[in-house]
Amino acid sequence: MADQIPPNSEVTLPETSVVANGLAERRRLWRTPAILTIALVLAVFAIFWQTSWSMVSIWIRSETFTHGFLILPISAYLIWQRRKDLLQYTPAPNWWGIPLLVGLGLVWLVAHSASVLVLEQLAMMAMIPTLVWTVLGWQVAWAIAFPLAFLIFAVPMGEELIPYMMDFTADFTVSALQLTGIPVYH
Repeated sequence: MADQIPPNSEVTLPETSVVANGLAERRRLWRTPAILTIALVLAVFAIFWQTSWSMVSIWIRSETFTHGFLILPISAYLIWQRRKDLLQYTPAPNWWGIPLLVGLGLVWLVAHSASVLVLEQLAMMAMIPTLVWTVLGWQVAWAIAFPLAFLIFAVPMGEELIPYMMDFTADFTVSALQLTGIPVYH
């Protein structure tokens, strides 16, 4: 076979065109579900605009939670990085997410009625991974589980834990210093 190919000639392998056509087909397959998912996520932020704005206003006024501005872009970037890997999956809607979305909506409603802002914000942010699971399916949601779970850090919560975390850090540091033999007063 090798002696049948003239030297310095270009050989086009049929597999290359098949792979290119397959990739184009996968992208075409993903176009509508991806656009629908993005639209639904934006709709969550629009529908629950008061909750969204409450998060942003806390990010603006509190130095503790200014990292919230970075969470959504970082999560989006991490998903964007995996876009080629995601093409191996076929988007398959999972209707089991709909009851969970309804439940999260009810949690948001009760929290809103009771003025429990952090619970409102958690319920709203939990809707995003649930929407991804519902529209794109379990395999896709699992493949981007970290960026979706990372969204929880956008919720400004945990300020009441700071004194306990400071005590833990001090106790841990003192114990570590004592293990090395360095005298320390606590």
